[in-house]
Amino acid sequence: MSQNFKHFSQAERRQQIIQKLKLDGNVRVSDLSEQLSTSEVTIRSDLAELENSGILQRVHGGAIQTVRNYYALNASERLGERKNEKLQMAEIVAKLVRDGDNIIINSGSTCYYIALELRQKRNLRIITHSIQISEIFAEDKDIEVILLGGLLNYQYMFTYGDDTMHQLNKYQVDKAILSADGIDIDNGITTYHHEVAELCNQMLTRASLAIIAADHSKIGHTAFSQVSDLQAIDYLVTDERAKQKNLQQFEKLGIEVLTP
Repeated sequence: MSQNFKHFSQAERRQQIIQKLKLDGNVRVSDLSEQLSTSEVTIRSDLAELENSGILQRVHGGAIQTVRNYYALNASERLGERKNEKLQMAEIVAKLVRDGDNIIINSGSTCYYIALELRQKRNLRIITHSIQISEIFAEDKDIEVILLGGLLNYQYMFTYGDDTMHQLNKYQVDKAILSADGIDIDNGITTYHHEVAELCNQMLTRASLAIIAADHSKIGHTAFSQVSDLQAIDYLVTDERAKQKNLQQFEKLGIEVLTP
């Protein structure tokens, strides 16, 4: 009999499914139903949504990991995905940053490349919950880094939780620079990491100017947990493959869209 009596939200269930796919390469409906304390009907619905997102392929009795399951990659593996687009976006974002700015930046491979570009700036103060990003500035005497403490997500190397939120709320900054797993006209900014959705929301509210960097695959896409509505965004930086129809919708809301 299962020893897991925890109630999982929809976002938590789907994140658990993704994690199991990463470890095993496949999942079974019956196993997930027992492990996540929910019905097989609900699990099949979760698998259908994940298949629509390109994360898995359903098979009889369960599902298998797709060949390019981006959301199951760890932090280091993600750095090689869509690298050219991320480098282009990083250059654009860096131009929005001035010497002397106080900045909040979240985790993710897009923000990693943005952080590399920011090394050209002087007298920055960087607040982040990303271990990888903090290491970029470790030997740069012109840039002060505040690494937010808390629980550690070992796969993606970021901190989260109540302690992280408490520390973040001490600060008010010039700019927040965030990547996102989805940005959609109806559902706003979303993430697959439900544990940091509220944290990322707070990052936006603690900043005078909010910048979202998201490549074309995230535009018009909705992930599991909402971070914020679109009114929180001042700039959206994306790549040239993003659909113009979507970008025009964002511009009508007053968001300044920047592409290479």
